[in-house]
Formats: sequence, structure tokens, C-alpha cells
Amino acid sequence: MSLNPQAYTNTPGRPGVLYIDPALTAIEDAARAARLALKGQAFAQYDPNTDGLTWGYENTVVVRKASGGPSVSGGVDYGTVTLEANATNYIQYVTATGTVTTNSEGFATDDSALPLWEIETGSGSIIRMTDRRAWLDTNGDITEVGDGEGEDTTAPTFAAATIPADGAQVSIDFADMGYGLPAEDMTGFTVLVEGVSRAYTTEALLNTVVLHLASPVYAGETVTVAYTPGNVTDAAGNALAAFTAQAVTNYSEEEGGGARTLPAFDAGSYSGYGSDATTRTWSHTVSGANRYLFVNARVNGDHTITGVTWQGTPMTQLFSGNFGDQNVVVYGLVAPATGTGNIAVTASDAGEVQGVATSYANVDQSTPMDVALTGDTSSDGYGQYPSHDITTANDNSLLVDHLLGQGAPDTANGGQTRRAAAPGEITLATSEKAAATAGTYTMGWNNGGNITYRHIVTALRGS
Repeated sequence: MSLNPQAYTNTPGRPGVLYIDPALTAIEDAARAARLALKGQAFAQYDPNTDGLTWGYENTVVVRKASGGPSVSGGVDYGTVTLEANATNYIQYVTATGTVTTNSEGFATDDSALPLWEIETGSGSIIRMTDRRAWLDTNGDITEVGDGEGEDTTAPTFAAATIPADGAQVSIDFADMGYGLPAEDMTGFTVLVEGVSRAYTTEALLNTVVLHLASPVYAGETVTVAYTPGNVTDAAGNALAAFTAQAVTNYSEEEGGGARTLPAFDAGSYSGYGSDATTRTWSHTVSGANRYLFVNARVNGDHTITGVTWQGTPMTQLFSGNFGDQNVVVYGLVAPATGTGNIAVTASDAGEVQGVATSYANVDQSTPMDVALTGDTSSDGYGQYPSHDITTANDNSLLVDHLLGQGAPDTANGGQTRRAAAPGEITLATSEKAAATAGTYTMGWNNGGNITYRHIVTALRGS
């Protein structure tokens, strides 16, 4: 900062406390210099009163003589100003009235007010703060903080991350960040809860990144956060340094963590086979608590499956691939409605539409997949023994594989239970295996002969 330390300095760690050496004569009006410097740097942000579009400040009116002697103290005054949303706000000290005001037009160009802070806002929070508090130097010139020698080239780094009692968010603090965070859509962060990625939305709260989680973290769960280069910078434009997975201190008091209940098979069904059609509908029954529904389907003729519904509710496409003239898909649905209803598979044009469905109970409803789909997701496999390894992140997961291929499968591998299957020249089949402890497992089939296939493997997370 542009400050002659022989004239007056800001006490380290005590914003607003000024030391003035009465022996210096370089300032013609030492009293005026002291007043202006005091009024500029005596103000500091007051965190407890700063929230959303409210900026809290404190005015620490304290002057001490550097060479000893009595101290003069005016106490500490606290206040707030309300910021305008989606604007640049100019907070200043009005000398005539002794009040702090804000506007969106700009700082006063004369001596009627002293600049304090320039703050950019979003719709409901502060995006960026620029410190405009001023010093009066020994030449009588007002100099803004930060305008002195030494450009800020230090990249901000990770300092700490915490989860509050409600488990709803991860708050990340940084070293050397200042007030330079973007308002929304910050990219590059990865949150893992018990080794599984957790979705989030972002918010900048002054110099803290807040990740609002798609579902709460439970007490006792292990959480990490990592960052790959994204769009986070400090006020000087220095990019946040990348960091690998860092432990997050979990203060969550939410119940629901600990041992999980192993997902359980509920029911399986098959569409049957008929004449060419654009939509194939069949009956299925869903029951139990904490449910999940899979549907495997296929259509020939170089057509594609365009959608799957359960009782009219659209399901989510998890996988789509092709071999030969076949399009094969896997769809899923969290919390399907209970009862007996129809599954409908729709294709882009009339063809041999077939499908199988399997439903399960005791599945985590916020993060149903303990492991994302893996296997032949990008290309065909060929051979007699479709097989893939899968590594689970949590105990009590249920491994589920989907075989989509040419020719009926013969036998699921040992330890696997074959569930729904469609007979005929094109295979649609599922099997499952319990994974009581987290680890690496193998899922596979013996087809009795070489076939072209897509073998897709996943794991359902226990509730």
C-alpha cells in the first residue's frame, strides 16, 4: 500500500487502529492528516453483520501515539448498508454528516466523502469487493489501498473446508483470496461423499466458495473436495491453484449415515415379442421402500429407442449403444410409483421392440448408483464370456449387470442371480450379486458360444 510507515501505519491484525508519530513535521496539518487517515482506515468490514446484500462495517476510532503518551479512543461503532442487487455499489463516508452511505453512481469527486469499498453484487449476494479505503500520505495526497508498489501475483490456495450441522453445503476457504470470487457457475470442484460424486450448485460468499449439495451429508460420512483449473480467481485475477482431494471437516448432525441396507430384488418382467411396432407396452409391478427401476430395451432396423416410461413417468437414459442394426439401451428411474402399471418403450420407427425390467428396494434415493455404469459403454464386445470388473465405494451395494447381445445367454457367473431375460436371437438379460463390503468384483456370463454384445455393469447403493 502507498503508506509512509514513518508517518502512520495500520496495526497488524487490528484494522482501524492507527499509530501517528507526533514528532514528524512533514505533514503540515498533522491533525487533518490523522483525521482523514483514521476515517479511511478506521473502517473495516464486520463479518457477523455481512450477509446477502447487507454489508456490515465497524468504525474503530482509536488513535495512539507511537512514542508513548495517552491514547484517545472513540470506541467502536457498528453499522450496515443495504446494497443494490446486480450493480456496482460505492460505499463512502460522508464527512459532513459522519455517516456511511452507498450508491450505484460512483464515489464523490470532491472532499465531501471518503471512499471505503466498491462492491459488485449479483441477484442476492456479493460477487467482488475492491478496497477503496484511503490514506493521506506525507505530501498531503490521498492514495488508495492497493495502489502502491508491489503487484499482487500470488495465486490463492486451498485453506480449509467444512460442512455445517445441517449437512447441506460445503464451505471452502482460501489463502490469499481477497474478494475476487465469481458470483455463480463456478467450475472445477469435485465433491466426493463416501467416495461417490455429489452434485452441487455454487455461490460466492465474499471470499468463501459455498457448494450447495444436491442431498445432505450425514453425520460421520467421509467427504473430500478437489479442484481442477476452472474459473475461480482472486481480485487481482490470479487463478485459484488446483488441488487434489482434500478432507472436509464434517460437522453434520443429520441422521441416516452409518451402515446401509443391502438393496433387494423386487420384481422382473419381459415385454414379450410381437409384430413390428414403434411402442411396446407391458405390465410390471413395483413394491417396497426406497425403490429403483431398470429397463433394458432394443430395436432393430437401424432405428433408435427414443424414450421409456413407467406409468407415464419418463425414465432417464443411462446407456445407449449399437451393434449391427440393433440399438440397445438401459434406462433407470428413482422412486418409481408403487403398484401394477405399464412400462412403455418407444422407438423412432416401427421395428422389433423388446424390453425387460427389474425393480429393487432399499436403494439410496439421493445417490442410487454407488458406481457409474461401466463396461462396454463405448464399443462392442465379442466372445463367449462377457466379463467386467467393478469397484464399489460403499459396503452393502448390489451389483447389477445388463447383457445386451446376439443369442440367448447360457449361465450367469457364480454368485450372480439371473433375473429378467428376453428369449430369442437378441439377448436382453440382467443378473445381480451382493457386495457386502466395498471392493473390486467381477460380473460376467457364459454364453455357450461367441457373440457380439454390450455388457454394462453398475452397483446400486444401499439405503
